[in-house]
Amino acid sequence: EYALTNNLSLESGYVGSESRHLPVVAGENESAALVAPGVNVNPYRPFPDFGSSSFISQSSSATYNSLQTTIKRRAANGLTFIGTHTWSHSLDDAREPFPATGEGGYRSYPILGRRIEYSNSPFDVRHRVTLTASYELPFGTGRRFLNQHGWVNGIVGGWTGTVVWTAQAGSPFTVRANTVTANGAAGGCCNSGAFPTLIGDPYAGGGAPNATNPSQICPTVVGNAQHFYNACAFADPPLGSLILPGQVLTGAAAAAFLPSARSQIHGPGYDRFNASLYKDFKVSERQSLQFRADIFNVANHPSLGLPNTTLGNNAGQITTSRGFGSNTPDARFFQLALKYYF
Repeated sequence: EYALTNNLSLESGYVGSESRHLPVVAGENESAALVAPGVNVNPYRPFPDFGSSSFISQSSSATYNSLQTTIKRRAANGLTFIGTHTWSHSLDDAREPFPATGEGGYRSYPILGRRIEYSNSPFDVRHRVTLTASYELPFGTGRRFLNQHGWVNGIVGGWTGTVVWTAQAGSPFTVRANTVTANGAAGGCCNSGAFPTLIGDPYAGGGAPNATNPSQICPTVVGNAQHFYNACAFADPPLGSLILPGQVLTGAAAAAFLPSARSQIHGPGYDRFNASLYKDFKVSERQSLQFRADIFNVANHPSLGLPNTTLGNNAGQITTSRGFGSNTPDARFFQLALKYYF
């Protein structure tokens, strides 16, 4: 921590954690082999007569590392603020029990195990910036301008404005294949199948489709709602039809059909600027009435949801906004309120 001025300070430090024995949903009775599409996988389960099953195991691991920086200004001349920046990375091998955030899950727990799935956490946010500021407008009793009582102070005096700005990078999501992959990986409680491999820059436009998906369209401009990422930066996993009828793949031979881990890239970021203006009216020594006006999403900036995660001509297309709950719209809105303090 370092004092820049008498009322301004800068603080920076490392914050990290390491977790062991985290709960995770494990599928111990999923298929331990890959076969051709359409072939029944039940004979290759450890207990063929029981089908798919799962349980919660306290066996996963996670790490979090971050550099956190804060700048603070103590109240002076009516102004106070605090700004923060966090640069972080969270990794784990704990599949989400009910994936709803674009998290892909395991490729095949019985074939690959869990340690190889150590990848970006579904809530991993690399950068986050916040700013909170409050300013007492210099008008009215005891302030720099119009320092008087009466109706003037009742109208223009005692107002305070606040702003809250938040911006952060996007969270990871899993891009999925649009081809028929090997049977035995996807299905059951915990296996999600074969994922495409990232072979280029998904945030750069142009390029040419690779041999695994020759009909894929390569958008020239990305980072928008029509094409958030470039699908040509991915190679599809090997086709399931490459496995011959009657052929059973295990170990390294099966792993070749499951080339990529989950959460290959990050989705759209988010920023929001809110502002408030409020004034306290004294009722008695211990009671007051506050009037406030709040504006949420002042810039009316859209917050994009996750893009289409399946390769193909609609890959990267965003058709939904980020969810903020049923009572919090994405668009700009106003709120007027009265608060009675006693």
